[in-house]
Amino acid sequence: MTLSGAITAPLVTLAKILPHLLIFAFTSYKGDPVSVQVFEGNTSDNTTVVDQVQKISKQFGVTNVIFVGDRGMIKGPQINELGENFKYIVSLRMLCVT
Repeated sequence: MTLSGAITAPLVTLAKILPHLLIFAFTSYKGDPVSVQVFEGNTSDNTTVVDQVQKISKQFGVTNVIFVGDRGMIKGPQINELGENFKYIVSLRMLCVT
C-alpha cells in the first residue's frame, strides 16, 4: 500500500485505520524478485522468517542465504535454527556515540 503525500495524519493514527499486511519478498543476488509471500497483518515477523527461508531453500535449492531486515524480525532462536549457511544483516540500536 502506498500512502499519498496528501495524508497528514500521524502514522500511529493511520496504523489503527488502515489494514495491515506482512510481506516477505525474496530476491536473487542481483535484486530480481524470486518469491513473495503475503501474511495477515497481525502475524509476528519472527514467527515467519524460519519457515519462509526454509521454503525458499527447498524450492530453489538455495544453500546460502543472506537475510536483510530490521532487528525485530529475527532473534537468536531463529538464527540458531537456520544454521551456519544463514547470514543476516539487521539494524542495531545505537547505544552511544561520543
